[in-house]
Amino acid sequence: MAKRKYDLVRTMVEEHGGKMWYERKGQPAGGAWMISYQGYEKAFPTVGHLFPGLDDLHVPKVQFPKSWDDFKNELLPDAWEKLVNALKLG
Repeated sequence: MAKRKYDLVRTMVEEHGGKMWYERKGQPAGGAWMISYQGYEKAFPTVGHLFPGLDDLHVPKVQFPKSWDDFKNELLPDAWEKLVNALKLG
């Protein structure tokens, strides 16, 4: 089975009863990942080669990541708490 983009984050969101999808319409150039969870919804738009807020949930490979490839396919131990806080802050 092929891996989905941001599979670890998407799986984590879905396991908690939320939804995550990619949207281009109405978003900045490059689109945004959308997450909906318990009445909260937030867009995570691309900034160059990063998706701030989503990439930050992953373990970095380098000290100063400049692209999504600079992160391991591994979530930080507190990734869920960070994501929920980001959703609540809007």
